Amino acid sequence: MTGALHRESFRPRTPMHLQPLVLVLALSLCACSSTSDYELRFRGSKTLNPNSRQEPNSVPVRVLPLRGADEAKRHETEQFDALWEAAKQAVDDKKGMSLSLLPDSSQIVQLLQMPPEVTHVAVLALFNQGNAGEERVVLPTDRVEAVEFVLDGFKITAVDPDAAPAADPAPKQEP
Repeated sequence: MTGALHRESFRPRTPMHLQPLVLVLALSLCACSSTSDYELRFRGSKTLNPNSRQEPNSVPVRVLPLRGADEAKRHETEQFDALWEAAKQAVDDKKGMSLSLLPDSSQIVQLLQMPPEVTHVAVLALFNQGNAGEERVVLPTDRVEAVEFVLDGFKITAVDPDAAPAADPAPKQEP
């Protein structure tokens, strides 16, 4: 059959020289839609990490994306020294990040292209001294941008800047 029309001949085709570009664009759109970016705000107080002369000092901080509630719970309860060493390896492997927070300063850190498996973020601070549990904060990813991580003395807390300040407790009345 000469002159027969084939259905394929009417299908629009992408020119060969543009096919790699179309593939790259399609893959990048898929990658962007399945990842999330987070911006974390840090503030060091004027009394951050004091030494024996009560002079403020910088403090090293490590930020780790965590996958799932079990990993988050482990970062809330495990010995700090073991977490800190594991966090160093994660930073070296580009799975976390580190910063040095100075007294009386603010800093913004971005966690970019986090996969959907990342459900929590752990923030660890290596103070000169302190109480167990006060050197870390673990939050779900849906809360990390709503708070500011405040490091004061030997403690790190997640503070919601939009929340109303806590009211002073009512004075006790004598009977």
